[in-house]
Formats: sequence, C-alpha cells, structure tokens
Amino acid sequence: MTEEQQKDVLRTRRINKLPLHEPFHKYDEHAKLYLITAANYEHKTIMSSEARRICLEDLFLSVLNNDESCLHSWCILPNHYHLLIKTELSKFKKTIARIHWRTSHQWNIEDSTPGRNVWFRFSDRAIRNESHFWATVNYIHSNPVKHGYVKKANNWETSSLEDYLERYGREKLVAIWRKYPVGDYGKGWD
Repeated sequence: MTEEQQKDVLRTRRINKLPLHEPFHKYDEHAKLYLITAANYEHKTIMSSEARRICLEDLFLSVLNNDESCLHSWCILPNHYHLLIKTELSKFKKTIARIHWRTSHQWNIEDSTPGRNVWFRFSDRAIRNESHFWATVNYIHSNPVKHGYVKKANNWETSSLEDYLERYGREKLVAIWRKYPVGDYGKGWD
C-alpha cells in the first residue's frame, strides 16, 4: 500500500473503532466456519523441524476437535499454518492464545531464546458457502506445493490431506480440485 492508502486504512479503523494494527475479528454468537491463518513472528521458520509441526498438529487435534469446535482441514508449514474450523470465534481466540503461549514457551526453552516472539496474532476469514469451503480445503492442502516444500501435496506430513484421501478417495478429491480451483486464492496475504 502507498503511504496515503495506509493512512486511509488507519483513519477508517479509527472511525469504526477497530484495532489499528491487527486484523479485526468479528465475533458471532454461533459457531461458523473460518479459515484461520497464523504466522511465526516476522515469518521466521521457527517450525522448521517436522517434530515441532507434528507437536502443533497433535495439539490442534486434541484441543480444537471438541463439542464446541470442529477442525475440518489444516496444514502446518515451517513458518505459518492454516486451519479450516467450525468454531465460535470468541472462544477460539482464547484457545489459540493458550496454544500459542504453550508452544512459544516450549520452543524458546528448546532454542535457548527466552522472550523471543514466536507468533504474530492470527487472521480469520468467514467461509461464505460450499464453493468457498472446498476452494479453501484445496488451498490449504496445496499450500506446501505453493511454497515449494514438496512437489506433491500428499508428501507433506502435517496436513489433513491424507485424511481426506482416506475419507473421499483420490478420484473424488481430483473432481473437487477441478470443480473448486484455487486460482489466486491467498494472493497477497499468504
């Protein structure tokens, strides 16, 4: 953005009483579907080890799949992650803060970097309809390929793609991929 555009955004945020320098999280009374994205601070590759990504994946699966939330798909990369989750955003915010604190604390001990910033908030996008849902699933599963970590998405360990392959089969997922293409999804923010 140009300097003028940045000033305009800040002006609009002030007028609407929104946070000035963080994503606005719209809270709903009922659980809805969201794409959640969070990155390591300054996009540093703090989750470069597969063990850390698996640990975070296990935390997500144990904490985010409960009576109040349902984790539909995910992908954890060396410097960020994506979750497609049905949740009540106000409760999710508290849960993800605990997960981020726990992992920050543990990884800073492991790396002998006390006080290092590990996470930089999270952003959310409400899922509008079935097409948006499946395009988001495809985007999440293709993210390791997009970022050049693997040539085939099913070669990435910390992703829900294998679960989808087991549940739907390759043929059905190929049909979903063709019907709901990723296109420019995520351009400019991932």
